[in-house]
Amino acid sequence: MDLRKIEQKRTELLFIALLLIVIFSTTVIVLAVLEGRGQLIPGLGILSILFCLYVIQRERRLKRDRMELVEAIIQKERDLRSAQGKVESLGGKLQEIAALYRAISTVNANRVPEKTYEAIIHAALDLVDAKNGSVMLIDRKRGVLEIAAAVGLTEEVIQSAAQPLGEGVAGWVAAQGEPLLLAGRVQDERFRRFVVRDDKIPSAMCVPLQAAGETIGVLNVSVGAEEIGRHFTEQDLRLISIFSNHASMAIENARLKAAVRALA
Repeated sequence: MDLRKIEQKRTELLFIALLLIVIFSTTVIVLAVLEGRGQLIPGLGILSILFCLYVIQRERRLKRDRMELVEAIIQKERDLRSAQGKVESLGGKLQEIAALYRAISTVNANRVPEKTYEAIIHAALDLVDAKNGSVMLIDRKRGVLEIAAAVGLTEEVIQSAAQPLGEGVAGWVAAQGEPLLLAGRVQDERFRRFVVRDDKIPSAMCVPLQAAGETIGVLNVSVGAEEIGRHFTEQDLRLISIFSNHASMAIENARLKAAVRALA
């Protein structure tokens, strides 16, 4: 029984009750006027009481049915929202997998070792829809990070961007081997000798590049300074971290190819 039928039955029941009360009242008045008919009044009173009790019982039953139906509808709505949430979550995961596949395919399609770093940074930017970024590799002899490829940075910055390990954001990530999600102006005591850039970056991510359990560099991506209000999320950080694992392997493979070529 649906809600509309329940309400319809309640209306019909109340109408019948009202009609019988009117008939009873009219009968009482008529019998009161007519002499010798008053003995029917007690019987009609008892009949009316019984009918009122019946109406009350039916009303309670209909009310209970209505509440059960409302609760069932609410539960179905909850189940539907839960199902929709699962579908949206699954859709989001499928989009992530597709984006990762495209990014990794872009890197794998590169056949020139020297172009590996450029392929990695462009694929990373496309993956999280970032505007600027860089691949920085560790120079073990000098103990610094150097930019191997960059997008959105001037040549002057690229040439002078050697970052000592343990200093600044990139140096801290390389030393600690932990990813970072940054928002707004960076003011953190962990980052020694951090150089504040003139342009305010709304959001940025820095993740380590690791191969065989060793950090070989870092991958930096950031939102454009003009995109005020946009921020990377923990989901973006997870996505770029997964990509960095593959990027690290691609870098090692490129280095190995370059070494083999040098020996040939």
